[in-house]
Amino acid sequence: MFLPVLLVRDFGVWGFVVFAVPNVLGAAAMGWVLRSQAQSLDIVHRHAGACAAFSLVTIAFHAFVISWLLSTVEYLGVFQWLVLAASLVLSLLAARQRPVLSAAGLVFLGSVIAGLLFIYGNRTANVAYLARPPAAGVLPASEVIWLAPICTFGFTLCPYLDLTFHQARQATSAMQSKFAFGVGFGVLFLSMILLTLLYGGTILSGYVSAVGTAPLLIIAAHFASQSTFTCALHAGAVTRTPSRVRRFALSASPVLVLLAWLLGSDALWWRGGPPSIAEVINGDMESRETIYRLFMSFYGLLFPAYVWLCMIPTRDGHSGPSRAKLTVWAAAVAVAAPMFWLGFIERQTIWLAPGLTVVLLARLALPRGSDRTATAAPSTTSSPEGT
Repeated sequence: MFLPVLLVRDFGVWGFVVFAVPNVLGAAAMGWVLRSQAQSLDIVHRHAGACAAFSLVTIAFHAFVISWLLSTVEYLGVFQWLVLAASLVLSLLAARQRPVLSAAGLVFLGSVIAGLLFIYGNRTANVAYLARPPAAGVLPASEVIWLAPICTFGFTLCPYLDLTFHQARQATSAMQSKFAFGVGFGVLFLSMILLTLLYGGTILSGYVSAVGTAPLLIIAAHFASQSTFTCALHAGAVTRTPSRVRRFALSASPVLVLLAWLLGSDALWWRGGPPSIAEVINGDMESRETIYRLFMSFYGLLFPAYVWLCMIPTRDGHSGPSRAKLTVWAAAVAVAAPMFWLGFIERQTIWLAPGLTVVLLARLALPRGSDRTATAAPSTTSSPEGT
């Protein structure tokens, strides 16, 4: 739950709006768009490799973020590795298909308690209650208009590559899925990201030094519990993919997690003592924020472009990856990537518009005839992407 803080820093409260609205609506819509369990199974069958890649990137991303954020709090060097160990244990438990509903409830309850304790920590520190998120960011608020389409594009399409979402859809009926996704994201998830405004405003205002270490530990516990639970779910989901995908994922995931953890830790970046989290947030973009934004490019460009070009059926009714479609996807990403770099890394957000346009127009280059090299779907299911 760190991206909303960065967006509030850059664009003020409108940065939070363009993050929250498409995120909540895009995830909740999956319960309506996939009309049956068979349609979800069909997607996972056709796009097992892409779905597994989504989970692997998500696991590595969370490992990097937690390592980075924990490194900004003093005296947490050992705690970082304890969190990594806890993540591996939770992943193994998820891989054995242990019940996760109670764990999800505990994580959500822990997040609420963390928010309440953070409020209490601010009060006892004689700080002016809670600092409000800044109304204006370091960038002109008008530039958020270029970010909004990217957030909509990414948050609308990425859910269909999320194996944990598909597991939820496959475990519910049509009516149950609408309720589960609607309440899960429209109420529970929304309340959790609203909690980011509690600590986000305090961090951005510079009140962290006045609050002290205890509230920072609460934030660290909040991030750690959310991320370890998410990683555990994705690790368990990957173990239930086809064998050829599962073998690659299980061999690649430890390397990716360790590399991501090292990139976020002080092992590679420590120069004269760890910076405070306020310095990280309010200072110039440092190397680790650049890496963070590069991770986000998967969710803003690579994955949604795949859904747009390889998952949604072409005009002949065929869906699924093929050599021709993957070639178009790779070419579109290669052309758009420099523009996304300027928009996300250099923060010249106007470049996001032509970058997204390239990806959208690339659909015109997809093959029009029968896609014979596409992965065949089970004959008992229909194409979910066409609904």
